[in-house]
Amino acid sequence: MDDVLTDYLHHLFETGGGRAKANNTYYGLISQRPSLRHGLSASLQCLRGFGKLLPSTSYPPVTWEIAVVIAVQLWRHDCLRSGIATLLAFDCLLRIGELLALRKEDIAFPGDHRLPGGYSSVLVRLRKTKTGRNQSVVVRDVALRSLLFDLVNVTGDRQLLFPFSPNVFRSRFKLVCRELGLDSNYVPHSLRHGGATTLHLDGWKIEDILLRGRWESTKAARRYVQAGRAVLMSVQVPSNIASLARVFAADLLTSFTLAQSH
Repeated sequence: MDDVLTDYLHHLFETGGGRAKANNTYYGLISQRPSLRHGLSASLQCLRGFGKLLPSTSYPPVTWEIAVVIAVQLWRHDCLRSGIATLLAFDCLLRIGELLALRKEDIAFPGDHRLPGGYSSVLVRLRKTKTGRNQSVVVRDVALRSLLFDLVNVTGDRQLLFPFSPNVFRSRFKLVCRELGLDSNYVPHSLRHGGATTLHLDGWKIEDILLRGRWESTKAARRYVQAGRAVLMSVQVPSNIASLARVFAADLLTSFTLAQSH
């Protein structure tokens, strides 16, 4: 198995198959066959070499204001759920898989009988994450809590809050970015990156960001947010869009309401 997998990883490298596919293949195999974890030494060395020769791309983070203008534009395209997904991914530092797996029952508002009496926050349950099962994160933005409340109320029991595939969400996100003249390197992961970078700029401790974003190591989280600060300064945003974004972010609920009628 080690020889076969090593040959396949070499094939991916030579044909430009991508580092992500190499990682997914290796770790997916171990996930299905845990007994192989200590028997794929050559494949692991190959994967490490893959990473050194083709380092991962650091997608530029977005600011909250840019996330809001993207969300409003999505709503103008009649993609309300995609718009709210954009804001929730930023606020809660969600990976796209965590985001699109959310169901109605995964959101708890104050007064929910499943939570202690007097609990005043909005809690998001993450059934399965990269770093473990049954984790959670609190929604911080008050206006987003209101939008999420309305969305949950029009969603059926056990139904997905965002019933579309990752590819559909990426396509909508990229389309809106092009319409707004934003950086072509923005992707949905820019929302998680942007949320973490913003918290760091706001003075949050790395350990607290790590807990909120569900990173396994402080070293990884520190590198993530420090790179984000530098990359944030390298991205150009059209001045008219930047001004519009600040206006929208100042009153999120009104901005969404106006988007419905234009």
